[in-house]
Amino acid sequence: MMTDRAAPLIATVILSWQRPDLLRQTIDSYTAWTTVAHRVLLVDNGSDPATRDVIAAARDRGAIDRVVWLADNCGGESLNLLLDDSSAPFLHFSENDLEYRRGWDLDLLSKFDAFPDLGQLSVFSAEPESAAGEIGPRHDAMPMERDGRRVWRAAHNVGTSSVVRREVADVGVRWHNLEAQGLRWPDDGRFSTDVKAAGYLVAWNDRHVVTNWGHNVAEWSRRIGYYLADFGSKPWVGLEGLERMLRAQGYALDRTPAGAIRGIRPAEP
Repeated sequence: MMTDRAAPLIATVILSWQRPDLLRQTIDSYTAWTTVAHRVLLVDNGSDPATRDVIAAARDRGAIDRVVWLADNCGGESLNLLLDDSSAPFLHFSENDLEYRRGWDLDLLSKFDAFPDLGQLSVFSAEPESAAGEIGPRHDAMPMERDGRRVWRAAHNVGTSSVVRREVADVGVRWHNLEAQGLRWPDDGRFSTDVKAAGYLVAWNDRHVVTNWGHNVAEWSRRIGYYLADFGSKPWVGLEGLERMLRAQGYALDRTPAGAIRGIRPAEP
């Protein structure tokens, strides 16, 4: 952590719910590759004991500065509980299924230096890393370059995992939820819309600075039941949307003769 006692430049808020192995990887990779002065905060949305054990161990070894334990899954609104914990000039929101890469922090912060009107910057590029197994759409965006730095201006919104200027929170932008079938997720669309309404640019980075394991075909195959339930509970995606994303990148759901889904396979030519 901040052994030099420098004031934090980034306050990172990790949103945790289940999947302890991915959460451990998120925390460990963040610790390994974050080089600027930082403060790490985590809010847990009522996870199982295995996940809570990962969080407690990370806190005990100094990888997390503060934990907020919630009894239930309160969705993305949980992120608001920690916005005022630090006066760091940049707030970084992280989901629990990422693997941070060397230089991620310096790369993103350099974009904020180059673009004074940049309010929210994704940790992802506008295009999925298909060659590495990431499944997802290509997002509508327009390239912008200044001082040798490039970002892609988002036509719509970026995802939860992103860095924002402190001023975004200071003008009142907060997280809200999308809810369906008793589950809650961060309303990424509303958050980015509110950032734009406050007069700031919302953008994708020009490259991924993390591995997006939560949208990787290897992870989906390994934990197929979890992701079928997740996509099935989202009426704006559904299983049909999951199948469309898989087909677009050469995969299909593997079904038994009786029609039960048992995994993911390469699509037939």
